[in-house]
Amino acid sequence: MPKVEGLSEMFKGAVFGDGANISLAIGEGNQASHNKSTVGTKDLPSLIRELRRNKVAEADVSALQVAINDDDLDPETDSKNFGPGVRAWLAGMIAKAGTPAWEIPAQIGAGVLTSALTTFFGM
Repeated sequence: MPKVEGLSEMFKGAVFGDGANISLAIGEGNQASHNKSTVGTKDLPSLIRELRRNKVAEADVSALQVAINDDDLDPETDSKNFGPGVRAWLAGMIAKAGTPAWEIPAQIGAGVLTSALTTFFGM
């Protein structure tokens, strides 16, 4: 899996919550975008719909479902943070953004994913 430099620093001090607006600037030539998520807390079908609406590949949607299930089974996963599987999935997706693997600009992709996941997890 590709390593995203500075990913952990990107989210230090970030405040997420129900209905939170998330703005991320990644790379050069950043443009602001507003992403309104339609995901419900712990509502997996709504999370999947949101990912598909944003052109996330089926293999990546399936990989996230596995990561969520694996993290739920891990007794050391902190409910106030993404588990290790979801963090790894998110890093991989951000690395794919703006490439043929996921043809969405990186800053928009990061915003879409973090908004959807934080809402899903009720953060």
